[in-house]
Amino acid sequence: ATNEGWGFLDKTGSPVIPPQYDEVGEFSQGLAAVKIDGFFGYIDDNGQTQIDFQFRQANAFSEDLAVIRINSDWTYIRRSDGAVVMDRTFESAGNFENGMARVSTGNQDNPNVGYIDRDGEYVWYPTK
Repeated sequence: ATNEGWGFLDKTGSPVIPPQYDEVGEFSQGLAAVKIDGFFGYIDDNGQTQIDFQFRQANAFSEDLAVIRINSDWTYIRRSDGAVVMDRTFESAGNFENGMARVSTGNQDNPNVGYIDRDGEYVWYPTK
């Protein structure tokens, strides 16, 4: 990080994407979540925007899906085009692993935890 913000270095420590971001995530599946002016988007390893800056929070891609937050709700987007892939939203949501992701509904004080598949269908309905 510098006074200009966060950027990326290559393995030798040479700058490859200049410091310009308020926050950065790690690269996963060729894209990294980065934040400018309060919103996250995704860039490729050349620093080119691949998914527009529109999310309040954004996680790394896993199994071609990423958890993102729009306003106060969490859901998932597709790596290929950044489109939201599920009709449902969640109080919190985790990354996909082996085709499933942990999600919670309800609120922080009274969460119900369950697991969904890549289509957003429950494989374990939320319970306390």
